[in-house]
Amino acid sequence: MNPYEIFRRAIRDLNVQAQRDLDTIWRSSAGDPAALAEILAEVVQTYGAMSASVAAEWYDDLRRDTGVRPGFSAVIPEPAIPGTTALVEWATVKATSEDSLKSLISGGLQKRITNYSRDVIMTSSIRDPRSKGWMRIGDGNCDFCSMLIGRGAVYSKSTVDFAPHDHCNCSAAPSWNPSQTQAVQNLYVPSARRRSDEVKAADAERVRRWIDANL
Repeated sequence: MNPYEIFRRAIRDLNVQAQRDLDTIWRSSAGDPAALAEILAEVVQTYGAMSASVAAEWYDDLRRDTGVRPGFSAVIPEPAIPGTTALVEWATVKATSEDSLKSLISGGLQKRITNYSRDVIMTSSIRDPRSKGWMRIGDGNCDFCSMLIGRGAVYSKSTVDFAPHDHCNCSAAPSWNPSQTQAVQNLYVPSARRRSDEVKAADAERVRRWIDANL
């Protein structure tokens, strides 16, 4: 298995554990939104810190294994506010049933935990003097990310937003040289070639809007 998939699956496994905790939390909160938000905040912070730690260690290992000159270690930025109160409030308004409510909260929980690892990679890639920036890696199930991966884009500005959606298993990876960037693109771009023209057109429009907002 390539190192990018090892990293992505490690973060996915952390989220699987967090989702199991959500099942327990769901029963114990007994429909109390405030209690649910408070407990979810602890889950986001706990698993988010683990996610960030995994990302930092992976960044340093990949840097070494890629043969990049030593002298820089991954940066773990100050974590964002968990935002679980807003998540629960939003999900409560959007949900049409208890199952849909749980699904919405589950997706928001996954996104927040994974963002910790994304932030480590993105921040480190921008600050690393040997890095060209960061690029996307994906699981082939996110059309938006597949389209951007297919463009071979590398981002070097701190203002660029990853723009993940709920249940998005895509992540970021550092880019140190053109051959490495091309190798990563080759790993993830085949799924983009198999999509229909209609889906590609819709994705292209999403990419255009994203570029207008971020670049």
